Amino acid sequence: MLHPAKPLRVAIYARYSTDLQNSTSIDDQVRLCRQHADRQGGWTVVKVFQDVAISGATRGRPGFDALQDFIADGGCDIVLFEHLDRLARDLEVLMLFYKKARHADVEMHQPHRGKLGIFDIGILGTFAQLFLEELSHKTRRGLIGRAEAGKNTGGRAYGYRSKTLPERDGKSDGSVMEINPEEATSVRRIFAECAAGKSPRQIAADLNAASVPAAVSASV
Repeated sequence: MLHPAKPLRVAIYARYSTDLQNSTSIDDQVRLCRQHADRQGGWTVVKVFQDVAISGATRGRPGFDALQDFIADGGCDIVLFEHLDRLARDLEVLMLFYKKARHADVEMHQPHRGKLGIFDIGILGTFAQLFLEELSHKTRRGLIGRAEAGKNTGGRAYGYRSKTLPERDGKSDGSVMEINPEEATSVRRIFAECAAGKSPRQIAADLNAASVPAAVSASV
């Protein structure tokens, strides 16, 4: 238990998922947490950790890993975050973090909810993981639908290029992939040489010797 008369050191953690989201989300989360800490009296924010454009299901997040090291080194008494799903969306990761924090006598706090115990971690963490799984199913369903409609599902394959579709109802309708004639020649050559028994290493060496350009990244 934390001693009420002792000044408490607070570490804030903030995260947002993708580069499609607004990076100011980090600033908003940190501001909310700082305001919460200021209202408590005796709480001092000693460090802020963050992960930018990284999913909560990703393991090996630099900010999250640094936070765990900070806790193990006795750097704080409280970890404060906007919502538990900012910390992680994987229940196993959350429970392991909770155990490490508890071992170091560090509390986990969330504004508007206060200190989180093992019951809170279990319930909120389960909902966070279920949301991620549902999102994965919906994303896969959407990609399959786009593929069946002949539309681009993202990325770029050598031998193809992206062609933007006309807007529909004033909104972007995405793009389709069409054959890139110049790269298609190289693709046909590769398949023909492979079918003739040439090794991938030799095919690559011959392409380099012939100064055949590699794929050029492009936005889709």
